[in-house]
Amino acid sequence: MDVEECIRTRRSIRKFLDVRIEKEKISQILEAGKMAPTAGNLQNQKIIMVTDSALKEKVADVALQQYWIATAPLILVVVSDHEIQKMHYGERGEMYAMQSCAAVVMNMILMAHSLGVESCWVGAFDDEALKRDLGIPPNLHPQAIIPFGYPDEKVPVPPRKDLYSYVFIDTYGSRLKSWDEALGWWSSFTARKVTEAKKAVEKRTGKLGEKVKEALKPKKKR
Repeated sequence: MDVEECIRTRRSIRKFLDVRIEKEKISQILEAGKMAPTAGNLQNQKIIMVTDSALKEKVADVALQQYWIATAPLILVVVSDHEIQKMHYGERGEMYAMQSCAAVVMNMILMAHSLGVESCWVGAFDDEALKRDLGIPPNLHPQAIIPFGYPDEKVPVPPRKDLYSYVFIDTYGSRLKSWDEALGWWSSFTARKVTEAKKAVEKRTGKLGEKVKEALKPKKKR
């Protein structure tokens, strides 16, 4: 599965088969999260793997009683250490910390999908209750609950907004009329550079060709 197919076919799944996920696949999912970009490469994420049935029920309960979460064979809870980012970036580090964890979550979700394992990004939960139930230190901040498993449902493609409704050119609110209008300057620039490079190559090879011809001419006898 290539990247485009993986992105286009991923769905949020809330019904899972009662089938364990292979250890190798779990490892690949976690490795994908490790490779996500984080601000300053500080890797502020912490990940709790929840497999115990009783704990899964508690996680589902604090996630606003979304009990379908507990049917997943694996739940990953992603937690952020904001302080390590704030030490380097001040108050703005808090935003960087959340963005970094979001990148980790998306990497894991996409890797899982490529392996046939589906998931759902859950952000609705009681932070303090989740910290209490999973023993998360007070200074850390839960960012996402992600149930993983083999799907037991097929979800249709959800509607998406048209790009022209939210992509602007140069300034906010300046709507695109066409991609050619937005990117035409780049394509013209590229075409010009390609033409210039082609002419330079032809000129050089032409000169070399003349030298070769000259060298191959029969020498006149004296």
